[in-house]
Amino acid sequence: MPTPEVLSYAAGIIDGEGCICIPKRRKTLHRQGFRFSVVISVTNTKEELIQWFGKHFVGGNISVDKMRRNQNANPSWRWTLVDKSVTPFLLSILPYLILKRKQAELALEFRRRIGGNRHLTDEQYNFQESSHQQTQKLNQKGIRRAREASGNKTNS
Repeated sequence: MPTPEVLSYAAGIIDGEGCICIPKRRKTLHRQGFRFSVVISVTNTKEELIQWFGKHFVGGNISVDKMRRNQNANPSWRWTLVDKSVTPFLLSILPYLILKRKQAELALEFRRRIGGNRHLTDEQYNFQESSHQQTQKLNQKGIRRAREASGNKTNS
């Protein structure tokens, strides 16, 4: 079990550099044609940071994207955690999360409520679709997101 210092540092990185989302992927084997899953990722140009996540949290995948838009840019490194592995990770960092707490709580509820993902009832599918849409909204960036978060919904 990671120390409180490691957990708080990981939560800070997730808050600032990470993403907690519930993507929707087309899957023809599923009744409704889609599959939802919880994904946590951290992307950074510093390999050391991504390797740190790999060292302290099992079940993650590390990849490097060497394709760059700018020739002078460093490669991007990514640590990704998917599905069942996300629950213990999120439960361990939840007390330390600030900015991504709502996404983490939504992801944990999603994991708690889903069973096998192949034969969903309409109610289960609707819950998963709603969770997907909520994480998309929570992860929006820019001025509109900042206004909505503060409760100010004017277009000025």
